[in-house]
Amino acid sequence: DRAMLFARRGADKFGGGYFEMSARGLPVMRSAAAILECSVYARHDGGDHTILVGQVEDAIVGSDHPVVYYRRDFHSLPLPPEGDVEVVE
Repeated sequence: DRAMLFARRGADKFGGGYFEMSARGLPVMRSAAAILECSVYARHDGGDHTILVGQVEDAIVGSDHPVVYYRRDFHSLPLPPEGDVEVVE
């Protein structure tokens, strides 16, 4: 339901109590499988929209399974075995 909220035109994307403000003052969904906080690195003209390229400033890996949208449905991906994720700083 949260992903579909962002697909709807005119919907209040950050309402509904799913988000809280991070230390950087950005809205983040704490229940997300991963959070990437970015600053704007570049902006490109995309015709009727602007394409933003972000520079990752902070990354948080949550405990929930990641989800992908494929063939008109959401699918949960398995988590890698403990210790299989490399953290690079």
